[in-house]
Amino acid sequence: MDIQEHYLSENIVIKEGKTFYEDKLIKKHNWHLKLQELGWEKLSKQWISILNKLHNPYPNNSLFGALECGDDGDCLFHCIASALNSTQNTTQQTFYDSSDIRKLVADSITQEQYDNIITCYRSMKDLNDFDESWDPYEIDNLEQFKEQLMTSGHGYWCDHLVLQLVCQAFNINIFILTQNEWSNTYDKYPLATKYDDSKGSIIVLHENDGHFKLIGHFNDVMITHFTNKTLPLEIKRLYDIV
Repeated sequence: MDIQEHYLSENIVIKEGKTFYEDKLIKKHNWHLKLQELGWEKLSKQWISILNKLHNPYPNNSLFGALECGDDGDCLFHCIASALNSTQNTTQQTFYDSSDIRKLVADSITQEQYDNIITCYRSMKDLNDFDESWDPYEIDNLEQFKEQLMTSGHGYWCDHLVLQLVCQAFNINIFILTQNEWSNTYDKYPLATKYDDSKGSIIVLHENDGHFKLIGHFNDVMITHFTNKTLPLEIKRLYDIV
């Protein structure tokens, strides 16, 4: 019988649902040492402490990792693409990049949603609370708004309104852990939509109010696209969805 192998690097391979480094099984106590070759690093000590308190007994080694997926203004869209492309997403037949995510989100927007969103952005502009480089008053219709959203780079970053659209377009839940090293604050961001245990879930880290990284949880493999069954108990308890 053929054994399906999925190479993540020259040294790292997933085989029969387990991860190996140079033919040696990667275990929970050393995942962070082996998977750093792929860019994975542990969460901050502050977040490890918060999450460990939600797990009984305390794990000997935190299994949560963060991955840099790109920092070109499309960081959240890179994270979503990476998670959807992961080996855990068995229903996925297409390989996404950040531009695909932007386009599919834009294509999902209805006229009613556009009317509500552009009204909100214009109100934010009036209150000097609109941080994007474009002017919502220069957007006249849905198609122009879609073009703006599909433009890669720093022109249109993700915000709470876009998060709702992403959840809708890809039928997923998105959990956001925030950390601000300057103010020493570490907290959860409210869910953009009500948690639906029939949908897949993605967890991201929002750093210093400006950058997103993908969060994974190691359990034989590094999981980044979760089912309700594989969603870590610590996250469920953090969001009171146990």
